[in-house]
Amino acid sequence: MAPDETVIATLQVKTRTTVGGDHGWHMSRKHEEFSAPRSFYAFVDLEVSPPITYIVPSKIVAKVVRAEHQAWLKIPGKKGQAHRDNDIRRLLPAYAHELPGYPAGWLNAYKERWDLLRAAVTA
Repeated sequence: MAPDETVIATLQVKTRTTVGGDHGWHMSRKHEEFSAPRSFYAFVDLEVSPPITYIVPSKIVAKVVRAEHQAWLKIPGKKGQAHRDNDIRRLLPAYAHELPGYPAGWLNAYKERWDLLRAAVTA
């Protein structure tokens, strides 16, 4: 059996609670690079009851995390200084700065989209 046929789909789960003022999920530099056709993230929002899950393809996550970090690097810090590059990334439902292609509410397109996983499994 070919290696790409041994795994139907992968799902990485990320959760958030009331910790963190930006209401986002912790990511890292490696998430900018990882993109596979049958790999998804489940971003679980435990701040609401009942919890909400956003099912997002890894390709989309890589794009938005990369774009957000590049935009953040261009914005001056609190004291006007340049941000220093680091490994920390954030996936947010709404960005404080304008991020082309990812307006407030962009993540709602993936709310409870379990059908994306089903489609990957049956493809």
